[in-house]
Amino acid sequence: FPVTIPRPANYSNVPALNRVLGEIYPYSEALEEYEQSIQIYRELGDIPKEANALKRIGDVLQLLNHPQEAVSYYNQALKIFRKIDDETKESQVLKSIGDVNNLLDHPCEAISYYQKSLELCLKLQDGLGQASALKCIGDIYQTLKQDRDALNSYRRAVRLYQKSNTIPGLSKRAYVGEADALQ
Repeated sequence: FPVTIPRPANYSNVPALNRVLGEIYPYSEALEEYEQSIQIYRELGDIPKEANALKRIGDVLQLLNHPQEAVSYYNQALKIFRKIDDETKESQVLKSIGDVNNLLDHPCEAISYYQKSLELCLKLQDGLGQASALKCIGDIYQTLKQDRDALNSYRRAVRLYQKSNTIPGLSKRAYVGEADALQ
């Protein structure tokens, strides 16, 4: 009988799996897969990918309307991104936490997280990240009937979107917000 030596599992496909899970599987199944990928990344000592999977779980939980659980996962990811000094991912997670607070109708907390994301994006010279945070801040100010602040945020966002010239649909959304704030 030929002896078959077991080979280690191929973990190289886990990142691709993470990207497509939300598109293919129902979200509840995606959560299970993400949880498994976290264990794999921990076994491999791949801290950045573990943090990415934690953020993705937060994203799915937010979509499933489980905001407290989403924030819990976002905070775990945030802690890791800060530890490994990944400011780009840190800014993205801060924005996601702002999104959850906005959905929970906690505008002051949401603005605080969006501002932190904005500050990191300024430091990183991430124009699209800045524009996105400013658009979210403008939306909250508009909801709060603080039209001057909303207009200021929208105008800054529009300028940044125009400067980047990469995602014109986002600039259009900022223009719509700006127009609404003018009324």
